[in-house]
Amino acid sequence: MPTSNVSISFTAAGTIPIKVALHERLVSGMLNQHFIRPVHVQVIPTNKCNLHCAFCSCRDRDPYQELALHPLLGCLQDFRQLGCEAVTITGGGEPLLYKGLPELIGHCHNLGIGVGLVTNGSLLQDMDPSVLSLLRWCRISCADGRKTDFTQLGGVLALTPNVDWAFSYVLSGEPNYSRLEDHILFASSRGMTHVRVVPDLCQSGPHMDSMVHEAKIAMLARGVDISTVIFQDRAHTCRGGAYCRISLLKPVLAADGWIYPCCGVQYASDDAPHDMTPSMRMCPMGEVKDFWSCQQPFDGRRCDHCHYMGYNSLLESIPKIRHREFV
Repeated sequence: MPTSNVSISFTAAGTIPIKVALHERLVSGMLNQHFIRPVHVQVIPTNKCNLHCAFCSCRDRDPYQELALHPLLGCLQDFRQLGCEAVTITGGGEPLLYKGLPELIGHCHNLGIGVGLVTNGSLLQDMDPSVLSLLRWCRISCADGRKTDFTQLGGVLALTPNVDWAFSYVLSGEPNYSRLEDHILFASSRGMTHVRVVPDLCQSGPHMDSMVHEAKIAMLARGVDISTVIFQDRAHTCRGGAYCRISLLKPVLAADGWIYPCCGVQYASDDAPHDMTPSMRMCPMGEVKDFWSCQQPFDGRRCDHCHYMGYNSLLESIPKIRHREFV
C-alpha cells in the first residue's frame, strides 16, 4: 500500500486541492446540479481561552461569545442535510472549555460526520477518553514560547490509539529549534501522523518569508528525520477573487452565530483586527439552508491575503470542463 502524501492529506492552505478532485459526490453535484456542498464545516463553539498566546490570530475576539448548544446541534443537522461530511472543532478560544463539547462530538458522530479537533492541549487530560476516541484526528497547537507536557500527553495518546494525533508548531521571530526538535522526536516516537511547522502570521518583517525554510535547514543539520514534517510557508499569498467558492465548500461557524467564508478571515485584510469581523459574514447560522440554496459565493475581493486560490481555481473550473474523457 502506498504511503500517504502527508502535506495533501493533512493540510489545505497552499496545497494542490487533490481532495476536491477525488470527492465524487462533490464533483457530481457541481457538474449535474451546479451545487457546491458544505462538505467540511469548521466550528468555533466558544471564544473562551485559558492561555494568552502571542501568536493568536483571534486575540481581539470577544472572550464571552459562545454558541448555545441546541441551536448549534440544529445548525449541524442542517449542514448534514446539505452534504456536510466533516466538522473541525477549533478556536476562537479553546474548544475544551466548551461545556457542551462531549454532546457536540457525540452529535456529529451520530450524524455520520467525521470530527477533528484543534486544541492547545493543556486540558486534554480532563477529557473522557471515550469522547476523544470518537475523533478522527486531533491537532495540538504548540509554539516556541510554550512548553508541552509530553508525559501527560503520552498518557492521553495511549488511551486513544485510533485517533490521528499531530502537532501544529508556530515559529516565533526567535525560533527555538531545540523545542521544535523535541516535538518532532516525540511525534515520531508516538506514531503521530505529522508535525506542521508554520510562521507566526501576527508578525511581520523580511524574516517571515524565510523562517520556515530556515527551520527545515536547521532540523536537517541536526540530523532530524523530517519525513512526517510539513513545513508550511504561509507568508506568500495572493489577493482574493470575486467568487470565493471555497466559502461554500468549507465555511466557518463562529462563536457569534454567523457563518464566515474560511478560517483565514482574521488576517485576510491588511487592516483587519484579529477576529471574525462583521464585513466577512455570509449568513446567520439559522439560515444556512436558504443561503446554500442560492449558491452565492463570498466576494473575496475584500481579502488582501488568500491562502486557498488553488481551491477556488479548481472549484471554478470543474463545471466548465468539456471533453473530460481526453485526460
